Amino acid sequence: MKSKHAFFTKTLGDLYLKQGYYQDAEKVFKTLLVKEPGRGDYLSALTLCEKKMKIEENVKSGDLIDLVRCWAGLLHEEGRKGRTGANAVDLRTS
Repeated sequence: MKSKHAFFTKTLGDLYLKQGYYQDAEKVFKTLLVKEPGRGDYLSALTLCEKKMKIEENVKSGDLIDLVRCWAGLLHEEGRKGRTGANAVDLRTS
């Protein structure tokens, strides 16, 4: 019988991440990183999972200072990726 990890793919991890199943996405990306440790895209996705889980934890605990810090970090990451269009976030100062 095949292990359930045999079906772990980046697409599955991305899907879990987009749907808010951060712990499941984390498992997928950790498993993928064991198989291919040099993949920066897997590491980036894993980092994003951890940030999103931290935000959820802060929301549940009512820790607004940490929540704002995590939120600002996500905005910074989006800005560094050079997003354009309707969802763009410009963090540069004039």
